[in-house]
Amino acid sequence: MSIAIILFATLISCGQKNQRNNALVEYVPEETEIAVKISNLATLQSDLKNSAFYNQFKLSKSWDYVDNGNNFLKHIQPIGEGVLCLKQNDTSSTFTFITRNHPEIFNTDSIPEATIQASSYKKNNIVEVKIDGELSYKSVVDSLLIISTSEEILQEIVDGSSTKNSAFKKALKLEANEENVMVFPIKCSISSDTIGSSFDQLASLRYKIIPNGVTAAGVLINRDTLPNLTTLFKGLSPQPNQLPNIVPLNAKKAISITFDDHEILANNLRRFHTDSVNLSPVFESISEIGFIETPSGVSYVLHSIDSEITGEELAPYRAEPSSFKETALFSLADNDQLFDIFSEILPKTEVSVTFELDDYFVFSSNETSAKEIVTAYKNNATLVNTQYFENTALDLSVSSSVSVYSLNGNVDNFLAELLGVQAKKANGFPLIVGQITADRGFAHINLVAKEAKAFQESSGVIAELFNFSIDNTILSAPQFFSNHRTNGKDIAVQDVQNVLHLISSSGKVLWKKQLDGPILGQIKEIDILKNGKKQLAFCTPKTLHVLDRNGKNVKPFPLKYQDEITQPLAVFDYDRKRKYRFVVTQGNEVFMYDNKAKIVQGFTFKNTQSDILFPPKHIRMSNKDYIVIAEENGKLNILSRVGKDRVIVNKRFNFSEIPVFSEGNKFVVITEEQSKETISQTGKTTALPLNVSENYYFTIYGSTKVTLDDNLMRINGKLVELPFGLYNKPQVHVSNRNTYVSITELQEKRVYLFDKNGNAIKGFPVYGSSVVDLADANRNGKSNLVVQGGENEIVLYEIR
Repeated sequence: MSIAIILFATLISCGQKNQRNNALVEYVPEETEIAVKISNLATLQSDLKNSAFYNQFKLSKSWDYVDNGNNFLKHIQPIGEGVLCLKQNDTSSTFTFITRNHPEIFNTDSIPEATIQASSYKKNNIVEVKIDGELSYKSVVDSLLIISTSEEILQEIVDGSSTKNSAFKKALKLEANEENVMVFPIKCSISSDTIGSSFDQLASLRYKIIPNGVTAAGVLINRDTLPNLTTLFKGLSPQPNQLPNIVPLNAKKAISITFDDHEILANNLRRFHTDSVNLSPVFESISEIGFIETPSGVSYVLHSIDSEITGEELAPYRAEPSSFKETALFSLADNDQLFDIFSEILPKTEVSVTFELDDYFVFSSNETSAKEIVTAYKNNATLVNTQYFENTALDLSVSSSVSVYSLNGNVDNFLAELLGVQAKKANGFPLIVGQITADRGFAHINLVAKEAKAFQESSGVIAELFNFSIDNTILSAPQFFSNHRTNGKDIAVQDVQNVLHLISSSGKVLWKKQLDGPILGQIKEIDILKNGKKQLAFCTPKTLHVLDRNGKNVKPFPLKYQDEITQPLAVFDYDRKRKYRFVVTQGNEVFMYDNKAKIVQGFTFKNTQSDILFPPKHIRMSNKDYIVIAEENGKLNILSRVGKDRVIVNKRFNFSEIPVFSEGNKFVVITEEQSKETISQTGKTTALPLNVSENYYFTIYGSTKVTLDDNLMRINGKLVELPFGLYNKPQVHVSNRNTYVSITELQEKRVYLFDKNGNAIKGFPVYGSSVVDLADANRNGKSNLVVQGGENEIVLYEIR
């Protein structure tokens, strides 16, 4: 009887022993907290050492033990996969490594100064190895080599004990053998930067470590029946993540949660709260709730699927509106309860300002952060428009239940824990993203951190240097004016009270001057004293002004007139010797003055038969000077410097709003009938029907030719199809030896910028409501763009 019992017990024992021979996971010690399944130890060690990401951080204990050359892992040569197990308490950590045994795996004889001591434990040999002062213990169990820094743990494994945590075993078994997999409990909260997660779950992530970053994918597994991240999204389908469309480029962190049924979400959320909490009707029309942290504050963001309904539900919360960039900023009448129910997943904060941008409803902690988001959104200076986001998005899902974004080198505790590092700044990593997508009983995790120095350098980011509001509505678009002291540019702008302002490129008002009327056309920049100190020359309806850079009159100007000046001032500098000719137009009369405000006696042309349509224009062609004057009756006068007819044009034209210009060695007129009339220097005319719309426009500067036909623009022949809208006239600019073409859509207030080859400048369109001026205002090799924003707002951008 006793023999049968012994035989039966032996069979059972053998069965149990054989049962765990097949998988390394069956030998994981009890109470293991973290386990790393390593597909190839030498490769992983090399990847960690060569990683631009991991080299910047203090690594988690498990990654550090792999990467650190001062432990037993340095001396082993496993074939195939192994499992590194970490068990820790308040005072110490123990490591155990399990892999397939082979003769050369751990040759202690070849290790200098290693001390070896063998012992026996229940018929198993246990070898104590001391290397560089660190003790480790090794034994072969069921053809597996097991090495541990704890003799007690090794004995327990010999005894047949292993982790009884079924969730832990399941997590280790889930991932493919060829991957490096880490299984660990989530300890950090998504909603704060403190340790202590409200979600009792295990993460099982497989890592791909490359020289310029790391990606990881895996699952979250529930450890018990307590509410967790998976139950929070039970019964909900993830929706597309729209938050990157509104996250400013200077943001530090952002969180997005999506859902398709607010009632199910509300029921799930109530499981986390002991008291009764209701979800506001505001969320009935919402598909995504976001959180954004910027240097100036924090904001909640709602993405609406029906902005009209959302707006109606929010009406009771809004009070005392103000305006910024034509966006209404409302103070919040009640801000205590809207977002409290999301405290398990979104940081809890007080908000005081709310506003609407298309389908987004934003709640900000202060007005500064609200304006920051409005400015970024209207300028397209948001995360979705960066090349590094585009590169990262290749490894992201379009839809997720939760997305966590660490931006501008910031790495929060939650993403740091997933990556196996301690949180700190990460140079060269402007974006790190973690995504969680709930499934039935578990959740998928996706993690991306890619180096992006190269993308930042070529991304063409547009920075808003300042927006400045003057007291009254702007009358004419701001333009640059040279500052001889800084060699940069200041900004000149006139308001509806006819006050001329000069503002520095840093936003400081240098002076204001009351004028006697609106400036006609653009201000001309001249150097009348020939000393490098520039002046502003322009006409108002009754005065020809020349001002120095301090706003003082340059004697003998101004010149006053009884009759009205009807065209903007024309300034000619025939030989570029600063021997200026100032040309003033009154109806059909022309007056030409020299630098001393005297009538130029040699210019004999005095008047036309009908009113003059455009400012007289100087054109140099084939080393000859021409002065072109177009009349209301259709006559085109092409004169010499002295005002005599130089080219006789017999044909009459129905002039359009497009001024006469030169192309090649010919003069060109675009008529109201959309005909291109070419005039040779002998007066011969040739007509070419254009077959274009009534909104056609043409301009040329040097070798750059631009046409606009409704929303179709051609730049040197290359077609640029603009969004449908109402556009002003395209302009050609030269800055830092680069040629640009600008155009503004006036209804949506969007400024577009292209190079001379018709390629869009990255970062555009930006917010603006007028024609623009372009120059290197700060003499730093970067072009600046100045434009009117709101009705009294000046905005200065830098193209980086």
